[in-house]
Amino acid sequence: MDISKVDRQLIVKESVEELRPEFEQLELEFANIFNIPSELPPMRQVDHRIQLKEGTNPINVRLYHHPHAQKNEIEKLVNEMLDSRIIRPSISPFSSPVILVKKKDGGWRLCVDYRALNRVTVLDKFPIPVIDELNGASSKDVETHLEHLTVVFHLLREHYLFANRKKCHFVKDRIEYLGHWVSAKGVKADQDKIKTMLEWPVPKNVRELRGFLGLTRYYRRFVANYGAIATPLTRLTKKNNFHWSEEATKAFETLKKAMVTLPVLALPDFQQPFEIETDASGFGLGAVLSQNKRPIAYFSQKLSESKALRHILEHRELIPRVQKWLIKLMGFDFEIFYKVGPENKAADALSHISIEDQLHVISIPSILDIAVVEKEVQEDAKLRAIFEKLLVDPDCIFRYTVRQGRLFVKGKLVLPRTSSLIPTILHTFYDSIIKGHSGQLHTYKRIATELFWEGMKNDIKLYLEQCHACQQNKIQALSPAGLLQPLPIPNRIWEDISMDFVEGLPHSQGFDIVLVVVDRLSKYAHFIALS
Repeated sequence: MDISKVDRQLIVKESVEELRPEFEQLELEFANIFNIPSELPPMRQVDHRIQLKEGTNPINVRLYHHPHAQKNEIEKLVNEMLDSRIIRPSISPFSSPVILVKKKDGGWRLCVDYRALNRVTVLDKFPIPVIDELNGASSKDVETHLEHLTVVFHLLREHYLFANRKKCHFVKDRIEYLGHWVSAKGVKADQDKIKTMLEWPVPKNVRELRGFLGLTRYYRRFVANYGAIATPLTRLTKKNNFHWSEEATKAFETLKKAMVTLPVLALPDFQQPFEIETDASGFGLGAVLSQNKRPIAYFSQKLSESKALRHILEHRELIPRVQKWLIKLMGFDFEIFYKVGPENKAADALSHISIEDQLHVISIPSILDIAVVEKEVQEDAKLRAIFEKLLVDPDCIFRYTVRQGRLFVKGKLVLPRTSSLIPTILHTFYDSIIKGHSGQLHTYKRIATELFWEGMKNDIKLYLEQCHACQQNKIQALSPAGLLQPLPIPNRIWEDISMDFVEGLPHSQGFDIVLVVVDRLSKYAHFIALS
């Protein structure tokens, strides 16, 4: 059945209410397929089995932390599955964490994060059906629709399969499907999603920007030139590159405006030929997929011009990139026709969008005050002695030199061990905007190419360990915690104690730390002041 022709095949009945008795009779006859199953399904011809790669050890991922409000819901869902015998108690060495996903109706869906298991699973070697293949399934009128439902209900009952009545909709001339409205006229974006995009505030960080781009990108096939419009915003999602500008504001508002005027894309008719208008220029590639002059999808991407594309099927020696294209295209029955510019206006316009390269410049102030370095060297007894010896005999100390009144070792400027400039140097070379917390070794190598002071490696290590941003964001490479078990109850007081420190307290009589010692049986506590 061609869904694009439904509007020309009028529905015989004017209202679903006229068919209410027939629907009620059909639902009554097959009421059991809408009931929640209370027992396991019958044996099938094939038993499901997850085949793991050879030599794989049991996959055991520690549990995720859940908000307190979700714990009761998880217990409830697990108990329901236990009662329905969908799951059973197990002591298997395999385990994967569970997560709750909000349903459209406000309820919760219990999901399991099997990503770790998937990495060691032998993948299926047959094509997996996709829901897109059902987009063309429909009935030409209400009577036929009832016949189709009867056939489907019979199959469900025969194979002991069930349907959720709340999710079933019958005799609809349009349906909502994954943020789209599909009807006889074509595919249209959901107005609620468009409203969300229009009300989206100006992003203040990369996370908010990615959320906006993710929502708009979902509808990019509705928008001509989407890639070019979103380019100034996409650049800001790169690491340490979020700097909102007038250009970003303009792109943000332009993208919002484009979302308001989204067209209705025609549904493809696979019985009719498709038309693909393409064009490539020095700026990129553009394409419009259409049927009978109605657009089905838009596409644009920055690429280089290649008029030889028309002869791609005739080439015997191709570069790897073209070979990759050819492999993807060989699954289709098509011919390539060359159109001159005036006859190919739509695709030509999409491909000639100019995206100017930007040069980003950061002004970096000098972090070293040479006068301060020279003064501190003279105030350091050890370095001053070396400096004075070199003035008398430049070759008396191996690898040390004096140039323009400054002390160098192996070509690196020497600083005193207690120089006041060291904290500024560490900040600039590690957690400034131009360095970005790159680790101990890289930080040391960058500093060591220009500077030297005694104990430099240890100072860098200590500075990195105390970095507040790293402690908040970097993942510690620790083994997962073992099985949590309660501690045994002590038999007498002061047989088993717990200790901990309370730090960061205001100074009082020279003390700012309290050591807390608690007897686990009596809960009696001692507090010891420390500094």
